[in-house]
Amino acid sequence: MPSHTLRATRVATVACTAILLAACAGTPDEPPKPMTADVEESVVTEPGVPGGIQRRTARISATVKAIDYSERSVTLVDDNGGEKTITIGPEAVNFNQVEQGDRVNVEYAEETVVFLRELGEMANDGAAGLAARAEEGGKPAGFAGATTEITALVTGVDLANHTATLMFPDGSEAEVPVRPDVALSEDQVGREVVIRTTAAVALSVEKQE
Repeated sequence: MPSHTLRATRVATVACTAILLAACAGTPDEPPKPMTADVEESVVTEPGVPGGIQRRTARISATVKAIDYSERSVTLVDDNGGEKTITIGPEAVNFNQVEQGDRVNVEYAEETVVFLRELGEMANDGAAGLAARAEEGGKPAGFAGATTEITALVTGVDLANHTATLMFPDGSEAEVPVRPDVALSEDQVGREVVIRTTAAVALSVEKQE
């Protein structure tokens, strides 16, 4: 499952984070140390079956160092001294309840499934999303998720190098390696490869005693 094929699907995941973190900025003269995330990645494949599943989870936990209610900005610092100032959009209805010293937890999860579409199966290119937020007056929290599906057409195969050429909906093409355990043949030209990515972001705030 080539990484540059997976990157073609990640544009849609920006919508997941935008509802929670609209922008970020630091001082131009002395950029703050970047925040660190606890990242877990895994790839699952079935011998002889094209494609597979890639999963990635990233978690960030930080403390509110400073907050500007009028500008709707908050500066977060993690346990390693990493720092980031972010601007919170109007979707966060309980932003005024966030205080200096509060603990902010963000978790991002992404799963990308790549498979060869069965002959006669209908395509479902596009994106679908959902979002939720805490009730007004409740503890600050938010959730956003989206699923994106892209179909690429197999336009050629190179049996000697065990690669396939894929054409994406925007007309761009990429030559991608095929796993050694997957059989490659000229009969696969004209078949469709589906790249389906599901991503979600969850945010919560823990009030400090």
